[in-house]
Amino acid sequence: MISEEIKIHVRNKIAELEQSYHIRIVYACESGSRAWGFASPDSDYDIRFIYTHPLKKYLSVGNYKAEMDFAVTNDIDLSGWELRKTLGLLFKSNATVFEWLQSPVVYHNEDDFREQLWQICPEYFKPTTLIYHYLGTVKSAYGSGVSDGLIKIKKYFYIIRPVLAALWVAEKEEIPPMEFAKLCELIENDPVYKVVQALLEQKKVAKEGERIALIPELENFIETAREKCELAAKSFEKQQFTTDSLDTFFSKTIGYEN
Repeated sequence: MISEEIKIHVRNKIAELEQSYHIRIVYACESGSRAWGFASPDSDYDIRFIYTHPLKKYLSVGNYKAEMDFAVTNDIDLSGWELRKTLGLLFKSNATVFEWLQSPVVYHNEDDFREQLWQICPEYFKPTTLIYHYLGTVKSAYGSGVSDGLIKIKKYFYIIRPVLAALWVAEKEEIPPMEFAKLCELIENDPVYKVVQALLEQKKVAKEGERIALIPELENFIETAREKCELAAKSFEKQQFTTDSLDTFFSKTIGYEN
C-alpha cells in the first residue's frame, strides 16, 4: 500500500515540476516492484510520468526536452517521458508504455488520459516484439544476477515476472497484465505456484540484497516457458501499423485543432 503521505508528496512534486519546467503532466503512476506487487520493505518508489509542452514548442523548429530524470531523493525515483516520445514508443509496441498504463497506483490522471490512451493500445500490440522484450529482460537478469549458483531474491522476480509476461503473450495473444498476482494465474494449477508464492512471501520481508540458491523446480519451469515463448514468437505474422490513431490522440491532448 502507498501511504497518503507519499501520495501527497508526489502530487506536490508534480505541481512543482509543472511550474519549474513549464510542462503539463497528464499522467503519473507507480512503476517497479511496488506496482508489480512484490516490494521489499526498503524498496524505492518508482514514479513515472507523461508530460506535454506548450503548443508553441511543438510548432517551433527548436528542440524540446523529450524525457526527464531526477536523482533518487528520500526513496523517490522520479522520471518521465514527453507525450510524443511516449506515443512513438507505443507505435513500436513498447512494453513499458503498456505497463505504465496498467499501474494499480495512479497519482495523477488528467481528463481520463489513461483510459483514453489504453483504448488505442490494442491497435499497436505486437506479440513477437513483447515476447522478445521480456525474454531479453530474463537473459539480462540471469547474466547480471547469478553468481556461484546464488541470486538476489529481488533479481529472481526480475526473471519470473517477465517470463510469465512473455508466456501470457504466447498463450493468450494479448497485452500481459502488469501486476504479478495476475500473471501468476498462468501457474495456479502447477506445483511451481506454491514455490513462487513462498518466495513471494520471503521477498516481502527480505532486504534488497538478500541472496538465495537457485530453485530447481522453478528453473525447470522457467526454461520450459522460455522455449515455449521462443517458438510462439516465431509463429506470429508480421504486422504493419499506421500512426493515425496516435496522431489524433496527440493533437487532441496538446490542444491542436487543424
